[in-house]
Formats: sequence, C-alpha cells, structure tokens
Amino acid sequence: MISYRGATRWITGVLMSRSTVSVLGSCRIDVGSGYATPRSRMVCGLLVAFAASANRRIGVTTLSTVLWDHPPDSARANLRSHVAQLRQLLSGVPCTVETHHGSPSGYSLHIAPEQLDIFHFRDRVRQARLLSATDPDRAMAVYEIALDLWCGDYDGILPDTVAMQAITTGWNLEYNHALSAYAEVAIARKSTSRLLNHLYRQAIRHPYDPTVTSMLRRAIIADGSPSDVALPSDLAMAAYTTPKAG
Repeated sequence: MISYRGATRWITGVLMSRSTVSVLGSCRIDVGSGYATPRSRMVCGLLVAFAASANRRIGVTTLSTVLWDHPPDSARANLRSHVAQLRQLLSGVPCTVETHHGSPSGYSLHIAPEQLDIFHFRDRVRQARLLSATDPDRAMAVYEIALDLWCGDYDGILPDTVAMQAITTGWNLEYNHALSAYAEVAIARKSTSRLLNHLYRQAIRHPYDPTVTSMLRRAIIADGSPSDVALPSDLAMAAYTTPKAG
C-alpha cells in the first residue's frame, strides 16, 4: 500500500479500481472470480488492436495487417473466427465487439474508459503531472498506481508483426515518459526506493534502452549507492560477448 504522507487516505475510490480489460504487458479479462486470458496469440493480438483503437471502427484490412505481415487468402474468414472467440471471452463483461458492414467493413470495441487499463494509465499520468508542482507526495503515489498497471512485457503472446510492434512500442514509450516524470519528482524528493524497483524492472525488460539505463544510473546515484554497480544492460552485454564453452 502506498503511504506517502497521507496519500493512502486520499487515493481511494476510482483511483484504486481495477480495469475489466487489461492489455498493458499482458492480455487478461476480469470476469469477477478471476482473470480469463485468450488462448491464442491471434485473439490476444486482436484484443490489443481493439484496445489501441477503442470505440473506433477498424477496417478488416487494417486488422489483418496487425495479425499478419502478409495476410493469407483466408485472412477474412480467420478474422471472423478470432472475433467470435474474443466475443465469447468478453461475454458478461460490460463491453461489446461490433461488426460494421459496408465499405469499408470492419469491427470496433465499444468500452467505457474506466473499463480499459490503457485509459486508466493515461488518466493517472495526467493526474500525477498536474499534482507534481503542488503536491509531489500525492503525485508520486498516483505515478505508482499508473506504473503498476503494467503486468509484464507480453512474452511472446502477441503476433510478431510490424503493425503489432508499432502498437506495443508506442505504449512502451508512454510508460517510459511516465517513468521519467516520476523519476524527476522522486529524485527531487529524495524518495527513490520505489522508483528503483520500477527502473530495475524496466531495465530488465529492455536492457539496451539508453533512456531507461540513464534514468536508472541517476536514481542509483541519488539513492547513495555506488555509481559503478552492474546494471541489467552491463549484464546483458557481458552475456552476449562472453564466449560459450565448447
């Protein structure tokens, strides 16, 4: 539980609510008694594509390029099958996947902002930025909530396409921008323990990201730790360059 000088009592209600549909780092749907997850990369990819364009129509051609770099002749039929599976997963959840006929044909995910974690994340980051100048302790607490919405780094659960990588790379940039803004507040307040946890986690996910490595070094120095401590980027490079036995 966050405990920045009274922030615990303040962060209640909607700030602490959880999203029904989660796509940040993983794909899962809150069904009340637990989480349901898509069984295939294609259905998971479809959910991510819909979340990236929530409440907007996405053409069949666009969706096909998200799931396949080179859509097969059966792409349209396969897409209908994947949509049917996703609808089944979402049954009982307050959102719908609608079919749009005509030209161009397509689909759309209709969902309230509070039901989708990417909307939660952006809203929390906006709130934290507004609080940074007037109430940095609360700002740090809200940044924590936003960053904690991320659950992993997909780990092979999505189609490996150029369009899908563009979506997830964009979201990762949003995460890094929020992490950087959080770092500025936390370092200025000399409160870096939680910040370091987030930075190490992101550095392990993306060891060659120079922005993350730079933030981590700053936080380590601000924390009073030795500046020459080995970072995930150093360990990853050592593992890459060390000759294998045999």
